[in-house]
Amino acid sequence: MSNPLRKSWKDYVTLTNRERAGLIVLFCILFLELGLLFYNHFRHSVNRPQVLGPLAASDGSAQPQSTVPRQPIASFASIASPRKSYRQQQSYPEKKSIVVDVANADSAELTLLPLIGPVKARIIRDYRTRLGGFSSINQLREVWGIDDSIFQIIRPHVMLSDSSHIQKININTADVYTLNHHPYFYKNKNISNVIVNYRKQHGDYHTVEDIKKTALINDSLYNKIAPYLTVE
Repeated sequence: MSNPLRKSWKDYVTLTNRERAGLIVLFCILFLELGLLFYNHFRHSVNRPQVLGPLAASDGSAQPQSTVPRQPIASFASIASPRKSYRQQQSYPEKKSIVVDVANADSAELTLLPLIGPVKARIIRDYRTRLGGFSSINQLREVWGIDDSIFQIIRPHVMLSDSSHIQKININTADVYTLNHHPYFYKNKNISNVIVNYRKQHGDYHTVEDIKKTALINDSLYNKIAPYLTVE
């Protein structure tokens, strides 16, 4: 008499319809994955460039090497080079031959200079007015916003016609307040006091150079302020 709990081997291999359908789908997926792997491997092996080394001929001589021609590769500098700034790209064709007389140029004329816009043109004009006129082109270096690099660019485009337009201060009549109103004296107000006090003690100046007799006026400072002084 057989044991009813004992299962036959057929019970383990017999599958239901749903289990058979699941196995068929699983095998289809596996075959599809394998097919894709073989296809990709075959495609890369066909497209891969081959480099053939020297082959020995039947007589023992080496055959010339055959290589697959390579496409030129762009240099890293051409790819990674930064984009030029607007100032580098901007050219000034209408300003290359222009020469502006900074002695009497107005704001519109000053804007013809390279790198000089309306704001800087107004600052140049205002500083010229405060000085009483430019006595040297190098005084443009003293203008706020014009550093040495900008000055070197605009230098070939500027000129100073003459110095007869300069407004001078009479050191025999000017008081400390009048002298301090000038930018060169405003930066060092002790100079104004020395000039006025020396005049009160020794009388009027006969020449502008007489101010060098005071304690604070050296040759460098004298050459800077002398164009703006007079004794008449």
